[in-house]
Amino acid sequence: MPFGMWLAGNEVDFIFFREDTTVPHQEHVVLHELGHLCCRHETRHVDDDVITDAAALGDALGDAATRTVYGDAVECAAEHFAYLVAGHLSHNPAPPEHQPMVDRYRRILGG
Repeated sequence: MPFGMWLAGNEVDFIFFREDTTVPHQEHVVLHELGHLCCRHETRHVDDDVITDAAALGDALGDAATRTVYGDAVECAAEHFAYLVAGHLSHNPAPPEHQPMVDRYRRILGG
């Protein structure tokens, strides 16, 4: 599994992250996946009860489209979103290469 993944359910969405990384990295991964959700990016849709069926969950995770690089616009948007929210919560600035998009999101969100 990559560091994180978002699956859309019928009534609830699921965000998964790896436990073998640091807590700050896990938090960033969750914000990144929330960025996909908030930006209305496409993801795999699953039945809500998949979370209780280990085999079905494994199939869903294995089949879901995963990305591990930030080369396309969708991944960049989710990454910018994560930096924007993290920066807002902690007042830490985004890395310089992400700052223009973070500033744009901040203006859009009225910040």
